[in-house]
Amino acid sequence: MKAIHIVVLEKMLKKYINESFFNPILHVLPILTFLLAEDFYGVTKAWIISFPLTILMVGYVLVLYKSILPWYLVSVTVYFIVGVIVTFILLNDVPLPYHVVMGELVALGFMLLLLAFRKAIYRLVVSISSKKISMENNLNELIRTTNTFSVLFALFSLAYVCVYLFIFSHKSAALTFVYQAYTALIVVVSLYETIRVMAVRGNLLKEEWLPIVNEYGQEIGSTNYQTSMGNDRQKYLHPVVRVIVLEGNRVFLKKNSCKDDVYPDQWDNAICTHVRLKETVDQCLKRATTETCGLTDLNPVFLANYRIENSCEHQYVHLFISCCPTEEKRIVDTNSQVKWWTIQQINAELESGIFTQNFLKEYELLIRSGLIDTGRCQCDCKLRDELINPPPPSVS
Repeated sequence: MKAIHIVVLEKMLKKYINESFFNPILHVLPILTFLLAEDFYGVTKAWIISFPLTILMVGYVLVLYKSILPWYLVSVTVYFIVGVIVTFILLNDVPLPYHVVMGELVALGFMLLLLAFRKAIYRLVVSISSKKISMENNLNELIRTTNTFSVLFALFSLAYVCVYLFIFSHKSAALTFVYQAYTALIVVVSLYETIRVMAVRGNLLKEEWLPIVNEYGQEIGSTNYQTSMGNDRQKYLHPVVRVIVLEGNRVFLKKNSCKDDVYPDQWDNAICTHVRLKETVDQCLKRATTETCGLTDLNPVFLANYRIENSCEHQYVHLFISCCPTEEKRIVDTNSQVKWWTIQQINAELESGIFTQNFLKEYELLIRSGLIDTGRCQCDCKLRDELINPPPPSVS
């Protein structure tokens, strides 16, 4: 079951990353095809070649990138508008050399509009797309790509007009060279962008991705671990699963490594981990209880949600509680970095600074819940229905 869960999670993550880093060349491919075909064969054949390709591209996005389809349809709309404007202008017998470069000049104008109204376009795209997809990243990629093609369109138009007007010997060969260099650059840039996006996707799949949630625990975005908690530390709000493990009147804790960025050398609940992107809280809970310190037979139940901030991030914590069967206790006791703490021992060290802020908050929640005071546990334990009350203090 664990292997199946990992495979499913990897497929979901791959799809998410592919949508978040959509190849920007696919956005401009219909326009590029129309412009090149128009230069070679005229407006009519440009429509005959580019229109079926555009339909195929819409079908491709619909099948493999359904969530991003509204975003892609915006680009398709721009393609149609550019094509219609170019067709209308060229029907009015535009003289050479402007007839050849008219398509590039119209496309250049729309690309400049994209830069000028970037924020408005972003709001439009987000309003018609899934907010869980990194549309801002896709827009940034598209703008970077259109900037490159804007420069190519401008240089080609300028070079073609200058050669046509000011070169008198071997003009035809010079114009052919300009056009061939322009076409070659478009192909090279398109291949480069495609390869670059594929490389970025491959690298991102190797990283750990975390969802970003709002104050109510609802997913609103995502980021990779290094971006969120690396050197730049954006301090997003991430969902975290934590489990208080009880055995009688004892709590199972682990000591953080001295190399940990958060709460080094402090004691904390043994089971705690981030919810990964596209992973549910229940799936994370199962993963955490099977991967942490050999605990494989726990039956946690939900206790509370709370928010907390540390030096690296804000956490939206899903807190659970569980009783540990006796045989499981023997497994975890073999680890020198973990320890069963009695309630008396914890109370004696509460002000010493050896516990994490998370644990201190959770211990207070545990006390307030009455589970320790009354000895009652609401979880569906296989081995016990009630927690053992702490022994009364000895009378001297």
